[in-house]
Amino acid sequence: ILDLTHVVFVHKTTLAGGGVAETPLEVEIDGDVVRAQRLMRNVDTAPIYKAARHLHGKIDRWQFLEFRPPIYARITLGAREAGSEVPFGTPTHIVLNSFTPESERTTHYFWSTVRSWGLDDANVSKIYKDMTDLAFAEDARIVESQQTLIDSDTSGAPLVSLAFDRAGLGARGAGPGAGAGRSPRRPC
Repeated sequence: ILDLTHVVFVHKTTLAGGGVAETPLEVEIDGDVVRAQRLMRNVDTAPIYKAARHLHGKIDRWQFLEFRPPIYARITLGAREAGSEVPFGTPTHIVLNSFTPESERTTHYFWSTVRSWGLDDANVSKIYKDMTDLAFAEDARIVESQQTLIDSDTSGAPLVSLAFDRAGLGARGAGPGAGAGRSPRRPC
């Protein structure tokens, strides 16, 4: 959830778009809170913005993520026509995520999403709901496949972290007492 780089590879028909994999994720840890952002300028639009918002040219796009222990993440996403005066950070839609572990290998995942546009347009509501449902179903398939691969790996080798994992790694270190000895603000 804290690495939205996956949208380029997993959500080609819904959330993918230009600039995501090419733009570094800026990560900051403030006590137990992990914040991350990615600002993308003059990039190709995502299918969801084409279908539901009619943005067909180049866009500016942003992803703001905030993790709070024990396991809550708010993701604020937005897009505007490239060069528009709409301020970065103005929400197009917000996704709220929370998780409840069930066992060592299973977790209940709760999410909801809201948007700030097209609220009176039933067609926009249907497009947005259908594309969002499809994207989260794609996520579920990927996570289930990852767990199957992890369970079948008998090598004992640790999982490998990549540059885009910085926010997730920061969240794994967050929580009561985890901030002891850390500076109040530190970029990852």
